[in-house]
Amino acid sequence: MPLARLAMYALWIVPVVLQVGILVFMVRRNLRQVFPFFFQYTAFQVVSNAVLYYLFHFGIPEQYFYTYWASDAISAVLGFAVIREIFNNAFEPFDALRDLAGIMFKWAAIVLVVVAFVLAFSVSVAKDEMLITAILGIERGVMLIQGGLLLFLLLFSGRLGITWKNHCFGISLGFGIYASTLLIVESLRTQYGSGWDGTATMLQSSCYAAAVLVWTSYIFSPEPVRAAVESRFEPKPVLQRWNEALRGSVPVGESAFFTDMEQIVDRVLSHEKVS
Repeated sequence: MPLARLAMYALWIVPVVLQVGILVFMVRRNLRQVFPFFFQYTAFQVVSNAVLYYLFHFGIPEQYFYTYWASDAISAVLGFAVIREIFNNAFEPFDALRDLAGIMFKWAAIVLVVVAFVLAFSVSVAKDEMLITAILGIERGVMLIQGGLLLFLLLFSGRLGITWKNHCFGISLGFGIYASTLLIVESLRTQYGSGWDGTATMLQSSCYAAAVLVWTSYIFSPEPVRAAVESRFEPKPVLQRWNEALRGSVPVGESAFFTDMEQIVDRVLSHEKVS
């Protein structure tokens, strides 16, 4: 067996084995309740990769094609749910900010879907290719958000009371590594054409294996106690001031979204001036 093909099989099988270990460990340590969407994402990756491996060797190409793109779409949706889950975990001490982030994520999801399908219907291609364009649009949008989430945690982890050893940081780090490198790989694939497909596939598999290694090391490591954000900064932390301002704002969802946002911004700004 050629070395390159052996490496591809290793990059296909080893992450699945590691993810099975992650699932078992999360169940034994009750982490499934803390990160349910990450658990579902990991379980889906194990099942989908096993099915794709079987179809690649024993199925017909059409079965593999449709299964691959269906699993890619589901993975993008679950990946977006994991981002929301990490934000909820990161903003645990700030209930009002967490609720606001939930509203923003709902609108981000709507925008992603609309933009993806607008791109799909704006090109004159076959029906299957339109669907693939939509899936790729959603996937790349989710990856951009995943990279932004990692940057956010790098900048504000101290103010949120978490460190680089916390599980939510590790999960975000894995997604951030995979998303940022894959976006670069896809950009290079577009530049160099189909002749670079083999190298791009190898790099994509390597990036995902690296992400799984990051998740494995974090999930299997003990998580430090979260720092008390109230006592770490003087004067009162900006996130805490925003959270207190949002608590007194009009509940989002009872009126138009943009009206609520204006009221929230006005409330935060007025609270900042008083502080």
